[in-house]
Amino acid sequence: MDGYIGVWAAEPSLCDAGAWTFERDRLETTGGVRCDIVDLEPGAGGWAMDVACSAEGERRPGRLTLVALDASTARTLSVSGGPFAGPVTLTRCNRSGH
Repeated sequence: MDGYIGVWAAEPSLCDAGAWTFERDRLETTGGVRCDIVDLEPGAGGWAMDVACSAEGERRPGRLTLVALDASTARTLSVSGGPFAGPVTLTRCNRSGH
């Protein structure tokens, strides 16, 4: 179950310049955060990830929780933990970037 893989943004207008990219083994934000996914645990409605994240030159281990807020369409994702101060809600960007 890889429903988190893709390009996401806090709002559709940020899909071109401000998106987050989730790959099977990595997360990158345009804000300079890069997390390598060390371990992935799928769960009911989301995923728990052990990560090693780099931000501002420091690399730290952490744990991210991703929750699909609309499991039927997989268009909205809540991200919490790791280097992020609080839950961040992201919307999936389509292929054209909007």
